[in-house]
Amino acid sequence: PLACIGKPVKNSFEGFEVDDAYPLTIRVYPPTIYPKPVLNKKAGGLFDGQATIRMENPNSSGEIRYTLDGSMPNKSAPLYTQPINTTKNVVVKSAIFKDGKIVSTVSEAFFRIKEKSTPPPISYEVYYLDNLKSIPSLANKRPDARGRCYEITTDEVQERIKANTVVKFSTTIQIKEEDRYTFYTNSDDGSKLWINKDLVVDNDGDHGVMERDGSILLQAGTYPLEVVWFNGGGSGWLNVDYKSTSLPKQVLPTTMLK
Repeated sequence: PLACIGKPVKNSFEGFEVDDAYPLTIRVYPPTIYPKPVLNKKAGGLFDGQATIRMENPNSSGEIRYTLDGSMPNKSAPLYTQPINTTKNVVVKSAIFKDGKIVSTVSEAFFRIKEKSTPPPISYEVYYLDNLKSIPSLANKRPDARGRCYEITTDEVQERIKANTVVKFSTTIQIKEEDRYTFYTNSDDGSKLWINKDLVVDNDGDHGVMERDGSILLQAGTYPLEVVWFNGGGSGWLNVDYKSTSLPKQVLPTTMLK
């Protein structure tokens, strides 16, 4: 007989057909966009003249739909069938679709294009100091190294980074349309960003990778832009993004700098 406590409990030694009200959910992976992200470095990259956007579906079924303007892909977005060439900066977003429905999270990548002959528009200064816990004053300090680069990121000065390093990036940003612009620094350790000598982003402090932002109303024209970052220890990281009311969040491109 079956044991009964309040209501019958099925005997574990006798066979019963059990209706599975909770079927196994199959995980759908988002598209892979090449070049793939590496640690804190985002998918995509900076290219001379032209870039080729290649995507791959890591699942056994489904299709990739994508956008190049940073908008969310939907069932009407272009179907990915072959690599795409671009000669301009694009923000790629893609996802897996089945039966007209999105079934994965969204992958994103940032492709920036520069002319091969364009000189690097950013100057940087490197300082080797002691016991850094925040961004120090650099007044009356002599840089230990100088150079030029295309983007405001530690990826371009990696060989110069060690414990207790400060890097100051200086350039001029070109604004084409009046708008409210939001700037982001994503850094380990601290960083600060100034435009026209106004502090826009304060991401200072001894911390792991952290993103902070600030916004500023800018008219069309050119403005001095400065970012200071420090690394207390380890390899550290810094990258700078921006967006406006009409542009999606993206890596601050070298084409906006001079």
